[in-house]
Amino acid sequence: MMTPSRFEDLLDRHGPDLAQWPAGERAAADALLRRAPEMAALLEADRQLRTVLADGLPGATAGSGLRAAILSIPLAHPRTLPRRFGLRAWLAGLLRPLSAGMATACAAGALGFVLGYGQLITLPGLTGTDTASSEASASDGELVASLAFYSPLETLP
Repeated sequence: MMTPSRFEDLLDRHGPDLAQWPAGERAAADALLRRAPEMAALLEADRQLRTVLADGLPGATAGSGLRAAILSIPLAHPRTLPRRFGLRAWLAGLLRPLSAGMATACAAGALGFVLGYGQLITLPGLTGTDTASSEASASDGELVASLAFYSPLETLP
């Protein structure tokens, strides 16, 4: 026997088409619909709502007067930021133009460190004393191939 709250839960989950409901629940839902006319009204209301939403709601357009009024609000009420004074404001004003350059220099330094540190790691196929830059007999293609298949885990003890 299905309760009205269980019916509402299944209606929310599976929609108003009873064929989409689990097979064991359909018979109980039919019995509840015959017994409780308010559940049948709820099912019909859900069907109508789904139909309206599926067809799409009519669009509302704003008139040109409303659009002009909305766009004029920032012009009529400009925001002013408070002017800051003191050492902190002076330093912020001084360092702000330099911050992009400092970030670029730090990134270049980090990249240089990583690339330089990579020269200290032995590559597969090289002896422990050779490095990629000191191997004169390998062609560029062999070096690229050895770098492509390099795994840092292979050199760990």
